[in-house]
Amino acid sequence: MQIQTLRSFLNLANSGSISSCSRQMNISQQGLSRQLQSLESEVGVTLIKRSHRGISLTAAGQAAVPMFQQVVNDYDKSLARLAAFRDEQVETLRLFVCPGIRQALGLDFFFRFQKKHSQIKLDLQFGEDAVCEQALQNNDADAAFLVWPHHPDDYQRHLVVKSRLVGVMRHDDPLAQFRPLSMERLAGVQVYFPDESNYMSQRFRKHWPRYYAQVRRTVSSNDYESFYRLPQQLGGVALTFAFLCHHLEKGLVAVPIKEPSYVEIFFCRRKSHQLTSGLRELEQYVQDHVHLVEGRDN
Repeated sequence: MQIQTLRSFLNLANSGSISSCSRQMNISQQGLSRQLQSLESEVGVTLIKRSHRGISLTAAGQAAVPMFQQVVNDYDKSLARLAAFRDEQVETLRLFVCPGIRQALGLDFFFRFQKKHSQIKLDLQFGEDAVCEQALQNNDADAAFLVWPHHPDDYQRHLVVKSRLVGVMRHDDPLAQFRPLSMERLAGVQVYFPDESNYMSQRFRKHWPRYYAQVRRTVSSNDYESFYRLPQQLGGVALTFAFLCHHLEKGLVAVPIKEPSYVEIFFCRRKSHQLTSGLRELEQYVQDHVHLVEGRDN
């Protein structure tokens, strides 16, 4: 007994018209007639009386209406309950990604995880450093890639990037001959920084206030591609990190800075946050596939 056939019978019982029922069920009148004949053959009784004046239900047909309606209702409820189980099997992970990680890993990194784990949905949010950590602190994120976390003791962390400070400049810039390049030589030079929301700019100002005061600063955006074009177009030096410099435009070079400074980016989740099966899979994926630590990217 086909559910669709029962639906056709119930629709016909309600409309009282073969033509109206066939339109609503999106089936030809001949196809509808075959469905009804098959149903009558299966139950062994006549359900519909046909005459030149139209159709009407037999006594058996009238009795069948509530019974068939119950079968259809039970079927629909069963589908709804099973659909709820199906939805529960898909786990959504809210992942915040700081600047640099998108450029370093590429979106394919996340797409490959999604393809491998169809039962896990990644809700990716790309934001500035402070925004990503705030989301993790507020439990608006299940995990995040963070630059120099401000609350390291709160997190279960996995180091994914440790990369040294470099200056990006034109290859014919006189400063390009110094390898490594001391920050003392940047005095009076046009130096480009990411905007003030970027932790690199904040740390530079905090740890090297003397150099920060001596350079001619231009605060740029966190759009790394446009950031690197500034030395090409206007001269000067863009301070950044080596792991972001694999695909510099022709004519640009990345010169290591003498003074020791590294960016550290961690994959983090709060220790108090529930470690679900999906989050465990994501942590393992990051540990297995991200190897941008110092010595690998320089």
